[in-house]
Amino acid sequence: MLLSTLAQKAEMTSQTLSKIETGQQEPYAAQIALLAAALGVRVGELFGDAPPGDAVTEVVAAAMAANPETVRLRLTAALRALSGGGGAE
Repeated sequence: MLLSTLAQKAEMTSQTLSKIETGQQEPYAAQIALLAAALGVRVGELFGDAPPGDAVTEVVAAAMAANPETVRLRLTAALRALSGGGGAE
């Protein structure tokens, strides 16, 4: 999936998604939820072992507050894996 297509499905600009992917911008919990929906996965799947359900948003927010760089790296890896490993378009 092209970055522009994913961005449109996630209701954000290509520039915003590119900044998240490259670490120039930290994603908000709402953006992570929109990306998961656009990719057709649960938020927990973007982070590997996060529990499913309503508590996911709280888990993601806590993880981001504790170590946003690790979250960004995991999100970037998940986005690349789920989008076929392609780069930014």
